[in-house]
Amino acid sequence: MSDKPFPPPYNTLGPVVIGMAFSTLLFGVVSLQTFNYYRNFLNDSWRLKALVGIVWVLELGHSISAWHGFFLIVVTFYGQPAHILNPPVTVELISLFAGILVIFVQGFFCVRIHRLSGKKWLAIFCFVLACSPLFITLKILQLFISSGKFSTLLEGEGKVLVSVATALVPVEHGAVAGVLVYYLLKMKRNNSFPRTRSMVDSIIVWTIETTLAATLVSVIELCLLLTRKDLVFFSFYIVHGKLVSNTLLTSLNGRDRFRDRGDTQASRSEAYGLQFTARNQKGSQNVKDLEGSATAFDRRISQSVVVKTFVESTTDPSPEYDKRTSDGPIV
Repeated sequence: MSDKPFPPPYNTLGPVVIGMAFSTLLFGVVSLQTFNYYRNFLNDSWRLKALVGIVWVLELGHSISAWHGFFLIVVTFYGQPAHILNPPVTVELISLFAGILVIFVQGFFCVRIHRLSGKKWLAIFCFVLACSPLFITLKILQLFISSGKFSTLLEGEGKVLVSVATALVPVEHGAVAGVLVYYLLKMKRNNSFPRTRSMVDSIIVWTIETTLAATLVSVIELCLLLTRKDLVFFSFYIVHGKLVSNTLLTSLNGRDRFRDRGDTQASRSEAYGLQFTARNQKGSQNVKDLEGSATAFDRRISQSVVVKTFVESTTDPSPEYDKRTSDGPIV
């Protein structure tokens, strides 16, 4: 037997119980958000619908793996505390599901970066940064399977790999959100239309809000992992994946708040177009001035529709957008 005293339950099973409770609650939120998405956005492209479906399936696998490992530890092997430090492989599968999940979610936001900035290399860099924790997770999974001990991940090479993977998560979250906010601010500076500026402000706040929770949880998880030698960090770790999924679903389902404003601006654009056409048919001598005014107004409307298109995040924009905008949609 080991000379080391067995850690007390409130430092081992306690954090696991708390993490499982919050994780299950957030899975319910993810399921509800998924249901609302498929109910309210029937006209979205099949790519977005497939992405949401994949995210939900990954979350289901994440939850099943977590509950399977937890059930074996506290029920099947009840009264055998050694299994806490030697859990089933399904516990480590949580990391695999979470890593794949982050790739899909951050890949969605990297596509936004590409369409907003027009710089493919920047989107690729952010995507590679998002993929890096998964590559490290595969190495961690190999160590865990070969040793069969959870303690392998809390000491030596295992702890270094876990620490690096955990540290990369808030970095890539912050990088993706920071790039989006930067280009949104750039769009705002180049636009003098008050309604469009207001929409951009709302999107900026929205981007920060949806990223902040997942970033803070990953930072707390890293601090606990480096400063403690128990499983308290696990309660934050198991919740993080659910927060990432909610980031995507909140971004998609929250488009309703901008939809009315976008439609109002589009109808105003069409109304102005009819007015200019009518005056032109009457042979007004101010045709050139009117055309100049129409061009200036259409430029403002174009930027407004660009914001609307960014919010809606559709990969198959409707022909109406191509007719209304000279620059084309960014998403």
